[in-house]
Amino acid sequence: EFQEPGREYFIPVRNMPIDFVVLRASDIPSFIKDDTSKIKAGITGSDILWEAGMGRSAGQELPYNGSPKFKPALFVGVTEEFAARIQREAGRDSSPQDLSGHAIATKFPRIAGEYLGERSVTGVRINPVAGKIEAMQHVYWNCIGVLDVVESGRTREANGIRELERFYEVTVRMIEAANRLTSSEKGILEDLKEKIWLKGQELTAKISA
Repeated sequence: EFQEPGREYFIPVRNMPIDFVVLRASDIPSFIKDDTSKIKAGITGSDILWEAGMGRSAGQELPYNGSPKFKPALFVGVTEEFAARIQREAGRDSSPQDLSGHAIATKFPRIAGEYLGERSVTGVRINPVAGKIEAMQHVYWNCIGVLDVVESGRTREANGIRELERFYEVTVRMIEAANRLTSSEKGILEDLKEKIWLKGQELTAKISA
């Protein structure tokens, strides 16, 4: 139980010995890793944890309360213009291997490097950018691909990006600074996670009804 926040970033919880701090999702991994930080647990996306070098399965999954129709995922895509060129010249649909020798834009350069390496795709220039990934085809020469998060796909379609592959489902995760947690704090977090799951089940039941 807590007061709905306005512009406040610090949110005391009334019925548990815990406080919330509103932070940028992308900053949470660094606060968890930092021994000088007061933050001992955080909630963020599994894509952010993977990009921060914590692995693609770091943390504990929490319930997703958005539309089940539009669950977020990481995808790789190319411009419609490039896809049409491959179809015209090679008589086939484009594939991730066609990225070789070209540039892609992403806010996940670590993940992009791993993705390309796992598929033995070489010679790709990775342009790290903070946002508006689908616009980078108009910014960088030879930038024909993107690696980004997709939900409904409307932004991708509006900007002429053809999806090649969805390769990782993004989930909500709780990550803990295990080396800085006391036994009682671990118990509090387990209680919190149980409450979150119960609330998630309530919301899911309402959506289904």
